[in-house]
Amino acid sequence: MAKDPIPWADWVKKTGKLTIFLDESLGKQGWLKAFQEAIKEFNDFSTQDWKLGVTFETTDNQIRANVVAQAKVGDFEFGYKDAYYELPKKQMQFDGDSVHGLCSLLHADEKNRATKTVEKRLVKAFIFVPAKPHIKGSKSRLVGEPVRLVVAFHEMIHACGLDDDHHTTDDIFCWPRAKFENKNPADDRVEAYTGQNREKIIAGKSVPERIMVTMPPIVLNKPTQDKIRKLWTV
Repeated sequence: MAKDPIPWADWVKKTGKLTIFLDESLGKQGWLKAFQEAIKEFNDFSTQDWKLGVTFETTDNQIRANVVAQAKVGDFEFGYKDAYYELPKKQMQFDGDSVHGLCSLLHADEKNRATKTVEKRLVKAFIFVPAKPHIKGSKSRLVGEPVRLVVAFHEMIHACGLDDDHHTTDDIFCWPRAKFENKNPADDRVEAYTGQNREKIIAGKSVPERIMVTMPPIVLNKPTQDKIRKLWTV
């Protein structure tokens, strides 16, 4: 059974936002536009439709940023330390050619002034995206902006406080598979299984066909929305 997600520290939650630092590696590896668009779409949905209780705001201060996003070319050593928190260094296994990112969440003991108890809370998040996300196979090429947008948006949901235990199967917070039916990168998409089948006639016989959701446009279903809202209720 999945454990309940750990919320951000109260001093972050009360702001209703996450500041995010976009490392220069994103621009160098073609990811800056995807993150800028993901931030805009997340904020539009959160404030207008989903009412998630949190938005993202870019910052130039990497040290004070709640979230740091960067692109990586492959396996790397990662750790973090400031005046208050420390994440011991460890070797991170990472495929810089894939279409999957990684979000490392730093938790720490924080004192709850209301209850006078010490509770585990999220204090910083680190997003890593593959430097050169590729279509694999004989016609290998870099993926288009639509796939990058989905990857960036997915990792930003992790940064809200949800870890791998809280993945879904039928929206952007699943493990979507890349769908490349066109030579034009702008037509690239990802798809996820909705958990439902429909009947399809093949050679005169009725066979079940999986129903897929294709993104973008972004799909974030109510169960995932509810998890985020619960984390950000002050």
